[in-house]
Amino acid sequence: MAESKDYSEVFHIISLCTLDVICESALGANIDAQRVPSPYLDAVFKMKYIIHQRQIKPQYYPDIIFNLFGAGSDQKKCVKLLHEFTTTAIEKRKALIQAAGGLEKFMEEKNESSGHRKMAFLDLMLQMVEKGDLDRDGLQEEVDTFVFEGHDTTSAAMNFFLHLMGANPEIQERVHREIDDVIGDSVRDLTFDDIGRLRYLEACLKETLRMYPSVPMIARQCVEDTKVGNHILPKGTGVVIIASMVHRDPRYWDNPEIFNPERFLDSELKHPYAYIPFSAGSRNCIGQRFAMMEEKCIIARILREFKVQSSVRTDQLRIAAELIIRPMHGNYIKFERRNFGDYSPMTSS
Repeated sequence: MAESKDYSEVFHIISLCTLDVICESALGANIDAQRVPSPYLDAVFKMKYIIHQRQIKPQYYPDIIFNLFGAGSDQKKCVKLLHEFTTTAIEKRKALIQAAGGLEKFMEEKNESSGHRKMAFLDLMLQMVEKGDLDRDGLQEEVDTFVFEGHDTTSAAMNFFLHLMGANPEIQERVHREIDDVIGDSVRDLTFDDIGRLRYLEACLKETLRMYPSVPMIARQCVEDTKVGNHILPKGTGVVIIASMVHRDPRYWDNPEIFNPERFLDSELKHPYAYIPFSAGSRNCIGQRFAMMEEKCIIARILREFKVQSSVRTDQLRIAAELIIRPMHGNYIKFERRNFGDYSPMTSS
């Protein structure tokens, strides 16, 4: 990909990368989705399309109509495949822990690749099941949620980030300098301390999510009568918030159509709920810190090695707003290996 003079479509490969990450981190499973065909990911894409189509076609709201004339049978096939994938991961991990004589002994075993085992989120949930704090169905639901939601939202964010870097070379250059300042000419992996020092990269990510929040709509239900302006929303009313409309409201954002990471460096929000890429309140995204760390690690690795160029300007980018937003016609990026002889330390600003 890096050697080609042409633009490469990267949306799918980044989705495979984030699927690998969430499976290893949450399930302790190395599925190598970037090299091995993934029926699971195909089912995820199809499932998202089916759900979105049902959302925008009221005639399919009734289950009987959806099952008879819609994609009901395809949805059942997708759900079956998704459940089989996570069930297999759960049972494999459970069997490994039991064979080792418990989680503590399992963690003490040597891992062939890294020399030590890493505790996965699934390990903690299996402990909860063993203690009776979580039932088997609850475990399945949590794993399904983490894997299903934990890769495509992150993938979308990184795809739009790469587009914005490729369309704004002067901002990309500053990100390059920051990465070089933090890592230098070392080929080592990022440390936790390194991640915290990538402040401008983080500001660019936040600005990306302001302009292109991965989840386009947030649905809630009023738990009590609620006054909004001059209107009363009765208890039980369904409410849908369009995150991008909030994020581009000039009452809360100066020049909202301009990609400007500086706004996230020192300035405070004009309203605490003016920025909601991970929702807000008690039902916000529990994986947002993990997502930001993952994105910073992967992006820093890419931009450490390459300059990127987008095939289109941002005003030419067309968005497909489904369950998760994506570039309608793909994300075509040109990669050019960096010349580290041009490295110059970043000056404070």
